[in-house]
Amino acid sequence: MKKLIVALALASAFCLALTGCSGGNNADIEKGKANFTGEWELVDITGDDSIASGDIDTLKSMGISVELSLKDDGTATLVFFGDEFAGTWKVKSATEADLELKADGETVADVITFEDGKVSMKAEGAALVFSKTK
Repeated sequence: MKKLIVALALASAFCLALTGCSGGNNADIEKGKANFTGEWELVDITGDDSIASGDIDTLKSMGISVELSLKDDGTATLVFFGDEFAGTWKVKSATEADLELKADGETVADVITFEDGKVSMKAEGAALVFSKTK
């Protein structure tokens, strides 16, 4: 009988511990959703083929831009120099999300990160850095 009571007590403690852990994860997910959701515009490209921010400003003045839209419903759109790619995104944590976009009939998956109020994603050896517009 003592073994049964001890086993039940341990099982209850284990369930409580798991419940406590999942609450933190949900908080990270909600914080991540708030961090990522919105309209973003390209402000920097880093890596081997980096271009100066002045070049990005020149492109914007000519109506050529790179914009990322991450909607609250999990849909995503990337406008990349006039080409539009639709897809989905899902929060992994307060600072990481998965992004999947359709490009030329294929799905391209990437991890996007949130740091210092900016969103970054990798593209062909470079990091595209976005700043929130709305």
